Amino acid sequence: MLWDAVVLAGGRGSRLGGVDKATLELDGSTLLGRTLAAVAGAARVIVVGEVDAPGAIVVREEPRFAGPAAAVGAALAEVRSPYVLLAGCDQPFLGDAVPMLLDAVTGDGVVAVDGDGRRQHLMSIVSTDALQKSVRAHASLTNMSLHALLKPLDLVEVDVPLRSTLDIDTWHDRDSAVEMGTKEQAMADVNLDEWVTQVAAELGLDGLELDTDAVLDLASVAAHAVVRPAAPLTTFLAGLAAGRAGGSPDDIRDAIARAMALCEGE
Repeated sequence: MLWDAVVLAGGRGSRLGGVDKATLELDGSTLLGRTLAAVAGAARVIVVGEVDAPGAIVVREEPRFAGPAAAVGAALAEVRSPYVLLAGCDQPFLGDAVPMLLDAVTGDGVVAVDGDGRRQHLMSIVSTDALQKSVRAHASLTNMSLHALLKPLDLVEVDVPLRSTLDIDTWHDRDSAVEMGTKEQAMADVNLDEWVTQVAAELGLDGLELDTDAVLDLASVAAHAVVRPAAPLTTFLAGLAAGRAGGSPDDIRDAIARAMALCEGE
């Protein structure tokens, strides 16, 4: 599926004391840089604001600071793909959600929802035609919310990782992002194969042959195709079935395959 990305980077940063959010750094990269990396798969990237964004098309809404709907309207003139991802420049973990949103795209599009069930309109992928129709229906987009602009679209809600919905509006938000980044690095330093070996030994499963990637794939499909809490339950049940069947590598593969087929509706 071809898709473009629109990144809004023209806010005032008022709750940051007027600091340009796009230039704030996290783990050695600016917030805008992290956002651009998250949407690197787009056919075209359009950034709205007065920023330096190599490889992207940079535009500006008129009048300046006319709000998110006006910014999207200005960028829409440069969109060429059938779908467009809408994002802010201040979402340091946007990359966690983009693949999930792309996998779920249908009809008018999809919108991320946070842990409280709130829609995150600056984390959505929408039909370009449907968005253009909504834009044309308004005499002016000045000071209009993105919620109002997208209201006519029938968007499918997609649960995304909690940290992906963090946007940096305040210094406290930035501190939270730094803490999350530190935890992410700590997790990256964990060798999963070594951890599986330790757990297997503790549980009396020495010599276990486990395809870690296959188990993680099953968990991912269960979380996305069913509901997030289904991931650990599905993998546990697959493991239990494999154990009862004898626990051989073939038994594990068979249990994973059957559970995967169920999740995918086959």
